[in-house]
Amino acid sequence: MTDGAIPSGNAIAMTAMFRLYRLTENRALRDRADTILNAVTPMAAKHPRSFATSLIAAEFMISSPRELVVVGEMAHPTTQAFLRAIRTRFLPNAVVAADAGLDQTDDAERIPLLQNRSAVDGQPALYVCEGFACRQPITDPARFFDGREKQER
Repeated sequence: MTDGAIPSGNAIAMTAMFRLYRLTENRALRDRADTILNAVTPMAAKHPRSFATSLIAAEFMISSPRELVVVGEMAHPTTQAFLRAIRTRFLPNAVVAADAGLDQTDDAERIPLLQNRSAVDGQPALYVCEGFACRQPITDPARFFDGREKQER
């Protein structure tokens, strides 16, 4: 149950279930993660240093994580630039959804973040959202990470 240099399996599972819940709104995932969180909470309250990953997962769930939605052909250089920029940053309070060129109808049913998100004038785009409410899509990867995306609220 405790973390050290290697995070506990329970904490990693809880983190994954919380993230998947945020992507899919599947309440069963949230309930399972809550069960793990409830089991570690009494111990984490007494020894927080021993439950770092569990506490990160708990903070993620009670916060308003940023939702990043990348749409466009996966092979397109701009799509790859968005994904590379996201993957090279530590974004503990973010969930990422990418259309990956799969069947949009099926994906939208499984991943609500993909609903009504499309490329802009045929160009890949990044949607920055919170609580499924998105700002204007960004088509230049540099704009997201240079701080200008904050100005578009």
